[in-house]
Amino acid sequence: ETLENAHDKIISIAQELQEQVDRSIKLSRTNTINSTEFRVDATSRANKILTFDSNGELTIEQELGSNRGNWSSGVAYAERDIVKDTSNNNVYYCLVAHTSQSTLSADIAKWSLLVDAAAATAAISTAQAAAATAAADAATSTTNANTASTQAGIATAAASAAASSEANSLSHSQNSQSSATAAANSASAASTSETNAAASAASAAASAGGGAVKASTNDTTPGFLNDKFDVGLGLKKEITNAGANEKFVISSNALVLAIALGG
Repeated sequence: ETLENAHDKIISIAQELQEQVDRSIKLSRTNTINSTEFRVDATSRANKILTFDSNGELTIEQELGSNRGNWSSGVAYAERDIVKDTSNNNVYYCLVAHTSQSTLSADIAKWSLLVDAAAATAAISTAQAAAATAAADAATSTTNANTASTQAGIATAAASAAASSEANSLSHSQNSQSSATAAANSASAASTSETNAAASAASAAASAGGGAVKASTNDTTPGFLNDKFDVGLGLKKEITNAGANEKFVISSNALVLAIALGG
C-alpha cells in the first residue's frame, strides 16, 4: 500500500511536469543554446524584448529599435538602431552592428529601409503637378466652351443676315424683272411711234415738195425737216438710213422717242 501511494504520487508529479513542458518554448534536439537564464532584474528588463543576439543567444538587453536621430559618420550603431538620412529624409533600420563610414550609402547593405520619404515626396510632387495640369485643362475647357458659344452666336447672326440678304435679292430680282418688262413695253411703243413719225414725215415731205417744209403757216423760210427741228436738254437727234429712206430718231437714255410732224 505504501509503494502504491508513492507510485501514484510520482505519476501525478510527472503528469504535472509534462503539462508544463507542453506549454513551454523548447529547442529541438538538433539546436543548441549556451544559456536560457535571465541574469538581469525586472528594472533592466523593462521596455525590452525577448530576442536573440548576433550569435543566436537569448537576450533581453536590446530594444526593438533605438531612435539614434540623424545618421552620422564614425558612429557605432547596434542592431535595430533607427536613423534618418538627412539627404533624402528616409528612415533606416540597422541590421548589423557596425561603425558608420563616410556616407550611409557606403553601408547601405547594413541597413533596411523603413520609411521611403524620397518616394513619398516624389509622389506628392507628381500628384501636385497632375492636379495643376488638371486645373489648367479645366480652365482651357471652360475657355473653349465659351469660345464655342460665342462662335455659335456669330454663326446664328450670319445665318439670319444671309436669310435677310436672300429675301432682299429676291425682291430686287422681282423689281428688275418688272423694270425690264416696263422697258420692253416702252421700247415697243417707241418703235410704233417711230414708224408713225416716219410715215408722217414722208407725207409732209411729199406735200411740201422736194422735202422743204414750214414750221407753221406763218413760216417765211421753208427748209428741210432736219433744219426746222431742234431737241431740248437731255434728248438726242440723229438721222438713220442716210441716203435712202432717212428717218429721225429722238432718244433719251434707253427709251426711243419718235415725233410725228404734220404737213
